[in-house]
Amino acid sequence: MGTLKEIVQDHIKYRKQIFKLAKADLVKTYRGALLRMGMGSYKTSSYNLCLLVYF
Repeated sequence: MGTLKEIVQDHIKYRKQIFKLAKADLVKTYRGALLRMGMGSYKTSSYNLCLLVYF
């Protein structure tokens, strides 16, 4: 039971660092997804514009 108490105390003590690392990991993971989503909507709108001009 003492080890569990130490783990919880360490998490409380280093919570800012833990959240900072978690945030950096999330940003790194999802940055590419947002970029791909933006490029997908850009390509779709450019295709629609080409069709509009063509007709």
